[in-house]
Amino acid sequence: MASVNIRVSEKSRDALKVILREDGCSIHQAADLAVKSYRRRRILEETNLAYAALKADRSDWAGEIEERETWDVAVGDGLEHFQ
Repeated sequence: MASVNIRVSEKSRDALKVILREDGCSIHQAADLAVKSYRRRRILEETNLAYAALKADRSDWAGEIEERETWDVAVGDGLEHFQ
């Protein structure tokens, strides 16, 4: 595994120490999880902004609802064979 040195604030360093002590994970695992969590949060925030913009345009939102209703007929399609 490649490694790199990064500078963090004392506050972040102290928070990492607590996480490491409480979770028993390595600094590498904690950093990986932090980056993964941050990335997911950003994706969700960007998605929420995109949906807000979509909802702001009545015509575009109506098209979204229409497409959802079209696909709703496929939900569970064929699953009755597995019950």
